[in-house]
Parts: sequence; C-alpha cells; structure tokens
Amino acid sequence: MHKDIQLPSHIRRFEETTLILQITNYHSRVFLGHANHLKIMDNWICQELEENHYSDNEGHSKTDHFNGYANTSRENNHNKDHDEKHYCNFLAEKINFHYNQGTFDKLILFLPAHMHKTLEKKLDQHVLNNIQFMHGTFNYDSPLQLIERLYVLK
Repeated sequence: MHKDIQLPSHIRRFEETTLILQITNYHSRVFLGHANHLKIMDNWICQELEENHYSDNEGHSKTDHFNGYANTSRENNHNKDHDEKHYCNFLAEKINFHYNQGTFDKLILFLPAHMHKTLEKKLDQHVLNNIQFMHGTFNYDSPLQLIERLYVLK
C-alpha cells in the first residue's frame, strides 16, 4: 500500500530521509518522509502476537480458552508485559535492519510513554543518535496530523 502524500506548503520539507512510526497496540503504521513527500508504507505487525505463537521460553500464562484472558489480573499483567517486550524486540529488529540498509537517516517514533525505555534499550547506538521520541496516544491521527504535531510537541 505505498501511497504518496504531498506535504502542504505550511509544513517544512524533510531535510533527511525520515522513517516515522506510529506505534499503537502492537501495530505500527509506517511512513517515510523525504523532501516534500510522505510515503505511506505497509504496516508492521508482529504475527507471533497476532496468533499467540512465541519462539521464546517465557511465553504467556495459561489463558481461558473461551475468552483468551488469564484467570487472574496478575497473570494478565504478566502477559501484557511479555507482549510489550516481545513487540519491542520485533520493532528494534526491523528498525535496526532498515537503518543498516540505508532506508532512512532519521527516525521519529510516536509511541506510548511506557514503551520508550524498553524500546530504547534494544536499539543500536547509531540508531539512537538519529532518533526523536514523541510520547502520547496517536491512535487516530492521520499522517499529516502526525507531521503537524512535530511542531506542536517540540
């Protein structure tokens, strides 16, 4: 689904090729900004989380087969923390790979604040030198609204 959006004249041009991730609920919308264009890329979705198939040893606590939830809130919290760490590993792998391939020079992450530290620990140092974190809930923002928020949230 690669779609180009021309930036309106009131929005500054991208000085560098910029990868923009809108991270919400274990899905990431991906945009690539270059000059005065914004390209909508394919979403990054972690299939293991979608299907509850894990390759690591820790895994989920046992869940109820009818509703998919664990029996206690403690187990649910454990599962939530596990899913978040698993998703941050997935994101870090993809980000590091694309940076090493030369896909982008700068990275902007729109993400919930509680994911910042976990993801930051997993990214390569050369990626961290070219990153900007924007905290908040950006579930319903359009690509242009995200770009406009860069000026408001700085």
